[in-house]
Amino acid sequence: MENIKSTVAKLNCGNTQGTAFLISKNFALTMSHCVQEAIDDNKKIYLSFKNIYGEDEIERIATILEYDNSFPVSILKIDNKIDNINPLEIKCFNNQLTRGTRVLTYGYPKVKGEEGSFVDLSIDDYLHENVENDADITLKISADNRMQNYSGMSGSPVIYKNGIIGILTEQTNELSNFENKAIALKMISMKKVRKMLDAFNINYIEKDNDTVQSYLEDNVYGEGKRKFFKEHFIIESVDSGGVLEDYEKLIDNDLNDIILIKNKGNIKKAWEKIDEMIAGVRGSNSKSPKILARLYYQKACWYIDDYEDCKNAQRYIRKVLKINKDFDCRNYNAKKCIIKGKFSEAKEILNPIDNVFVLNTYLQVCTYSADVDDAFGAFEKNKCFANETTYYLMSLIAILDEDYQLAHRYLYKSNEVNKDFPLHIMMEGVIKYWEILPSNMIYGGDLLPPMYVNSIILLNNELKQKMKEIGCLYEKAYNLACSQENIQLQKQILSICLNTFSISDDYRENCYEIADKLMELENYQCQAVIYYCATGRKIPLKENFNPEEIVQKKGKNIGTMISCIYLYINKGDKVTAYGKLREYRFKFDETHMMSYWFELLIRCCDDQETLRKEQAKLDDFEMDKADKERIDGMFLNALGENEKLINHELMLYEETNSEIDLINLINCYERNKDWENVEFYSRKWKQSFCNLMANIKIIRSLALQNKQEECLNVIHEIRKNNQDECLTNEVLFYEVQSLELLGKYDEAIEKGNILRNRETNYKILILLSECYYLNMQEEQARFVLWSGIENGIQNVEIYQLYAEYNKDYNNVIAEEYINEALIYSNYDADVMKWAMNFLYSIGKSDKASELLFELKSFGKIEGMREISFKEAKELIEQVNKASKERYEKYNRCQMPYHLYIDQSKNSSYTLLNYQLWDRNTTNCHNKQPILTNYGGHNVNLHEMKKTLGKIITIDFSSLIHLKHFELLDEIKYCWNKIIISGNFRRIIALEQNLCSPIQPDVLKAKKKMMNLWKNKSIHYISYPSQKDREKWLKTGINFSDIIPYEIAKRDGLVLISDNFVSDLLEESHKISKEMRDSVISVYELLTILEKRGEINEELKNKYKSCNIFRKENELINALIEQNEKISILVDENFLNEIFKINGVSVISQKCNIFVFDDIFEKIENEIKNAKVAKNAFEFLDELKTEIQNLKNEGYIDYYGFYEDVDKRKYEMLTNDLLDLIHYVSSKSQVVICDDRWLNSYDHMDGCSIFSFIDIIEILHEEGNISDEKYISVITQMFSEGYAYIIPPFEYIRLLIEQISNKKNIYENIPEELSIMCDYLIYITASKNKLNNQIIHPNQLPESVDYMYKLQRVSIKAMEYIWGTERSLLWKNQVSNWLIANYSVFSYQSNLNENIDSINKKYYEIELAGYLSIGFRKVTSDFCGRDYYNWLFNRLDQNTQWKNELEDRVMKITIDMICGMYDYEVDIPDKDVGISMMIYYVIDCMPEYYQKLIRKDEFIKQKMNEIERNLIYLEDGEFVLRKSFNQWIEDVMKQEVGSSIETGNETKKYRITFVSSELFYQLFKIEVFEKNSNKKEKYFKIDQALLSSRDESIRKKGLLSLNRFITKPEMESYLKNIGNENWESLVQDIRTRIISKEDYFIYIVHSFFENETNIFTINDMFSISIEFFRNILENNAKDDLLLKEKQWLQEKNKTTSKLFAHLLIYVYHYLKKNEVYSDFTENDIFIVASYLTNLVMEHIIELNRNKKLKIPLSKCLENFTELNENMGYLDEYKSNYNLNKEKNNYEVEKYFEEIDLKQVTGSDLENICQKIYLYDGKKLQDYLLMIKNWIEDIWKKEDVDERQVLTIMGYFTYIKCKDSPQKVIDVYIGLWNSILEKNKEIHLSMDTVYVLRSIMMSFGLEDGIRMRKIIEKIML
Repeated sequence: MENIKSTVAKLNCGNTQGTAFLISKNFALTMSHCVQEAIDDNKKIYLSFKNIYGEDEIERIATILEYDNSFPVSILKIDNKIDNINPLEIKCFNNQLTRGTRVLTYGYPKVKGEEGSFVDLSIDDYLHENVENDADITLKISADNRMQNYSGMSGSPVIYKNGIIGILTEQTNELSNFENKAIALKMISMKKVRKMLDAFNINYIEKDNDTVQSYLEDNVYGEGKRKFFKEHFIIESVDSGGVLEDYEKLIDNDLNDIILIKNKGNIKKAWEKIDEMIAGVRGSNSKSPKILARLYYQKACWYIDDYEDCKNAQRYIRKVLKINKDFDCRNYNAKKCIIKGKFSEAKEILNPIDNVFVLNTYLQVCTYSADVDDAFGAFEKNKCFANETTYYLMSLIAILDEDYQLAHRYLYKSNEVNKDFPLHIMMEGVIKYWEILPSNMIYGGDLLPPMYVNSIILLNNELKQKMKEIGCLYEKAYNLACSQENIQLQKQILSICLNTFSISDDYRENCYEIADKLMELENYQCQAVIYYCATGRKIPLKENFNPEEIVQKKGKNIGTMISCIYLYINKGDKVTAYGKLREYRFKFDETHMMSYWFELLIRCCDDQETLRKEQAKLDDFEMDKADKERIDGMFLNALGENEKLINHELMLYEETNSEIDLINLINCYERNKDWENVEFYSRKWKQSFCNLMANIKIIRSLALQNKQEECLNVIHEIRKNNQDECLTNEVLFYEVQSLELLGKYDEAIEKGNILRNRETNYKILILLSECYYLNMQEEQARFVLWSGIENGIQNVEIYQLYAEYNKDYNNVIAEEYINEALIYSNYDADVMKWAMNFLYSIGKSDKASELLFELKSFGKIEGMREISFKEAKELIEQVNKASKERYEKYNRCQMPYHLYIDQSKNSSYTLLNYQLWDRNTTNCHNKQPILTNYGGHNVNLHEMKKTLGKIITIDFSSLIHLKHFELLDEIKYCWNKIIISGNFRRIIALEQNLCSPIQPDVLKAKKKMMNLWKNKSIHYISYPSQKDREKWLKTGINFSDIIPYEIAKRDGLVLISDNFVSDLLEESHKISKEMRDSVISVYELLTILEKRGEINEELKNKYKSCNIFRKENELINALIEQNEKISILVDENFLNEIFKINGVSVISQKCNIFVFDDIFEKIENEIKNAKVAKNAFEFLDELKTEIQNLKNEGYIDYYGFYEDVDKRKYEMLTNDLLDLIHYVSSKSQVVICDDRWLNSYDHMDGCSIFSFIDIIEILHEEGNISDEKYISVITQMFSEGYAYIIPPFEYIRLLIEQISNKKNIYENIPEELSIMCDYLIYITASKNKLNNQIIHPNQLPESVDYMYKLQRVSIKAMEYIWGTERSLLWKNQVSNWLIANYSVFSYQSNLNENIDSINKKYYEIELAGYLSIGFRKVTSDFCGRDYYNWLFNRLDQNTQWKNELEDRVMKITIDMICGMYDYEVDIPDKDVGISMMIYYVIDCMPEYYQKLIRKDEFIKQKMNEIERNLIYLEDGEFVLRKSFNQWIEDVMKQEVGSSIETGNETKKYRITFVSSELFYQLFKIEVFEKNSNKKEKYFKIDQALLSSRDESIRKKGLLSLNRFITKPEMESYLKNIGNENWESLVQDIRTRIISKEDYFIYIVHSFFENETNIFTINDMFSISIEFFRNILENNAKDDLLLKEKQWLQEKNKTTSKLFAHLLIYVYHYLKKNEVYSDFTENDIFIVASYLTNLVMEHIIELNRNKKLKIPLSKCLENFTELNENMGYLDEYKSNYNLNKEKNNYEVEKYFEEIDLKQVTGSDLENICQKIYLYDGKKLQDYLLMIKNWIEDIWKKEDVDERQVLTIMGYFTYIKCKDSPQKVIDVYIGLWNSILEKNKEIHLSMDTVYVLRSIMMSFGLEDGIRMRKIIEKIML
């Protein structure tokens, strides 16, 4: 108390007085409102400590530590610390203390002035956490407290068991006699301020609830053995009292008969018989007086033995000595010494031992004094005297010596004469008792079994059998005692029996039966009372019973006194019990039982100050040191000084090393729930003392630490070691519980049923029913509870659980047991709240509302209050804000869905998904994402395949999605076992509960109301225009008031409303009097109708709401007088109120009812949502059934629960996630979870993390689902908004395969790919786009990670496309589609949102990635050459390609190629192999890029090394250059068409001389390998013949050129054919020939005539510079244009078109060829025109002579395709030689005559072609008209989108004719203009594909601008 007072200070701050208390030497706590003036006005805070020991009052100034200003508690820092105090510990109780628990506070109430005051309080109630209140606990003030006002005590500590558990906050007052009187106080618990304590690292002790249930209801610890009876009744001598002299032999037989009667237990008869003998002897003259003396002596000894009655005994001794003064009284005198405990004196009296009676008394003394050695010595010396009594006494000595076999032998010998002595039979049972007790449990000095409160031994079957035998012996002895009518002996035997069976709790009920018998034999029998009270069983007391009567009636012995004290405790009167204990202390001291006195004192006394005083007196008593320390430990326990107690017990055990102290230490740890130390020391107990009881403690501690596996292992070992005695009901309970917590429900159920058959209590029933329930055997779960109820178990939890299990099965039964729970709980507030919510949920709103009313009425839900509309609105806004913030965190991958759903409260994961599936499918562009996947999560099939045939763990989320896509059954084909949550059934129940309407009956009534009104004549009004709304809202009046008011005013309607929202929002001043007067209430309308005689009074009186009627209101009076129907504007509230009074029909007839057209929208939405929720509910039912089926098939197992302190902060789903992670981490298993936070990690603690999309992939890969199902599922995921999924390669591949070989693939792109593109736009550009933040350290931002991995799939798809056998056109077009619609360039991410150096670099790297494909796909099926032709053509279309982009991309490619040599691979000739691969890939590229790459010195060196030694054939096939050259030399010796062969057995080569044309020779090399396809490659070798080493071959080559060489020249060349300067001569020959037109014509003929082409089209038009110049010099442009015109006007359209396409090709080829870069565009046009004309003439000639190898139409097709592929058609149009004047005239006339609004696209397209060449003054006017037409056309339906795009292209090119660099800006600007004018335009996906293709031709910056336009359109 003094310590508490020293830590508490009076607080003054400005005008506020309060209390504060120290939590350390320089920090204190108080309530924030006590220091509000310091917070608001910087007032100083003064603390006055008035009770510090040895100090006068200490003043300190304090400051507030900065924390949340709105927090109710403040931490104060003191300016100067206080040393000489000991602050109390802070204790945070997670569990609720029981209502009524006594607590204490100390503070400074104002009414006490400067004095502090203690106040006794008790826990009253707990305030609901949702109630806005600083406090969370109400406290009841003790009736003894007389203070009425506790003001000033705010901030006082609330203390429980020497720890601070809370802070006083406020008082609750009631008005009594016109004065405010405090009736209760409130406190804020330390649990509620824990967050603040954590923030400042303030230590506190956390007291927790146990998730794992303890089997024991109450454990009584620290109770040792108890023995409350004297043992003398078994030791007393039962033979004659002295040696019989001869004269006494006359009565020998009679006396022995009497003794025999006494030994058989009939003491009363024995006393009667001896009295008869005495009377007979006294009345006989024949018998010696000495005989009478002998009988008197016997009677004196019996008084001592039977009654300890020394007074009567002494009276008879005097008679003896009067008769015979020399009578041997040694036995009698010794017995008197025994009573006084003077055992040494007794022995001195008895010596020398000279007869059996002295011997026996001597042995009695040894037995009392436990002097075993002396007894054995005396017996050995004098056993010649021994009789049956001697052997009986020696059996007792043997018991004391713990020699139980000897004890049996002695007892057997004692019973040889007579076997029916009850005591002897009982002692035979006692010996057997000691035999079964472990030696360490036997304490010297005990003859008889002591009483134990708890089990001290575990009994196996063998021991139980022995106990049964012992019981039989006791029963036999008891029956004999009954037959002798010896009640005292009966009680003694029953007492021994009670103590014997108290060693095991297995016999607890048997012991109670024995105690009941004792109570029957004697009211409040001492032993029975003690057992009842010690074991916590109440004793029914008679009315007005005074326990002290026991002592008065039965004598002041220790037993009666203890009984008296226990009975007072039993009555609850501890004060009197304590008083009596103090009164009886002398007896405890006298009987050396002070240790027990202190134990009872601790039981009796609650006052801590008294306890401390008594503790201080402990040293005054002489007690064994260890006993004294144990008592001290009990004091510490009672004082709640747990830490001291544990240290004390630990020190004591280390000092004594005794088992009892170890057990006490374990019990201390157990009370503190320190299960780790319980386990540690219990194992030590088992190891040190081999006590199997330790197993129970070990198992309990493991179970309560949630070490369920270890718990089961210990139980397994017990079974293995056949230690069945350890398998107590408690152990079996923990075994079942462990199995349940580990999810092993089948085994738990099996063992649970075994346990239920052994014992039935409510905990076992609940546990077993839960196992059935979690195992989805709900019928059995209900049956278990029902059977318990039928068998008489009455328990609130049972009733509640049975009601819950019947909720979805039978609501009638559920309701019945709701009532049972209420009744049995005596209408406990918590049970009432549960029942209320339950009743609401099953549609019993009336009954639920009754409970709510009762809760309010009786103050059982203190803290609930009504709030204003304004407060409600603000609260809703706060909740919405918190909800948005929470969703933002969830969306940003900062919390798992488990936590998001749990924190959202009353939110169902299944229902949320169901709503999104429903909403997103029908809402293409405003989806809400289903957040299942982290954007950077990539499907890893390789990792997934490792799991096949093994075990996987699946989270609840993935089960939902598997079920949704009907794939649950398929997963069993991939994995042997699927592990799901052991809490699955509870999660289902929770989810279903959240899918159920809160008040289904209310919704049903709303629906009925709506339908009823819909069938009546009501008029619907639309909401006002936007303009009107904006005008009215400018008044500042709430829209709910102003809009109905203005509409009613406008339409001449009467507005009916009971409330203005502005009033509810406390904005009444905004409502004018005119406005109020023009609105009437429902009651006023009913009154008006009544006064008009249109309704009766009865109907009006049914309306129970506001009944105010304004008599003076003009409108009301006018309406009463009005004859026509009243036209009213009403809201939903009016409709509902009229419905409730059954007035719908009459009111709808008497009034014209107007409503807004959305009047029923809210109800309809509720109904719709209820329907969706019902579907979700049924979906969960189906899921449950499917899981059950899989379990029945053996595919399902469960993961269990693990216990962790942090889990207590969370709710079901979050805890389940923790269980999941804990399980898979411990098992290193794979986990499937559709939570984007979790799958943002690839691994967690060694376990791989996958999601539903991974399952789809593996199911498809393994063939468990078809291609169709696979495509369907993924497409559905896109449609339903599953985010954020990277469309998998296999999905892309399958859909690409479906694209047919049509000319325009955009027309047959599968719809699924269109849906995918929509999806990609949605997740990259909408408000729900991928995060741009970094989620985890060392990770890319999510959007970047997503696009990076998408690009990898894109490149893989590109590899696939070019590995197929589809047509080249198909490959080109599909590749164009892929790069434009499924690549990193098509969608938004952090790296293409803006332009900076990093983004540019990334753009270039990804472009280079396409170039790297060939280096990865060095395979025969990859069309490398075609691929690179397509790719470079595509890149060349990029507007930035030739503007440094090409250089940068090629530099990256070159660096990549060079980097290949850096790989450290231990392979011989690694570099040669790499060079060969690079050579092969580069060879596939266009010649220009080959040269570009070879410019790099390093690559050039490596390629030259290859070429010096090798010749590349095809598909990676190289041959030695030396061999190749020899083959060519050899075959050239043959004629054209000849072949040679070479090679070996595995590989052969065939070399064919195919043809020879001019300087070029064509050879074919064919390679034949075993088990492989033939490979072939053509080699066109320039000057092969002319450069041969063989002169004859050179000559052959020279002669083949004879048509171009004159005869003299030929002769000259032939002469020099072997000269050294031959090579230069060859070059001279070549230069001369190629500059001739005949050479060009030869190539033309060869190209178009010969089947085998040695020349390419590029060879044809790669003319020499000299020939180029000759053409320019000898041809005029006009002549050529004339010829052009002739060709274009050819009647044969094929001819004219062929000319046009040929001209386009030639022109662009020459223009792009750098060889001709020095010539002007006009020069190039002239040469192109000349060459085209020349080629056409020869084509026509060949065609006419039927020598053209393909038809003209095919020629046209080939050139058209070539131009399309090269992109030449987009750059050049056939608009040559048009008459400008005519053209200008046609354009101007067109625009004069045509209304452009009516014109078709085709007309405009035609005129645009002419406008391109228009150079009149009105060009800008015409362009503006075209722009307007373009902007307007998108508003129309059925637009020819392609045509409009073409016109937009014309517009752009015409606009930029003079400034082509602005083309992109103008085009993008046109789109922006269209979008500004049209908020929405709808484009087909074909058009979007075209736009994306256009976007791809732009550079990075312009591409981003164009991409944003596409996104805007699509969104």
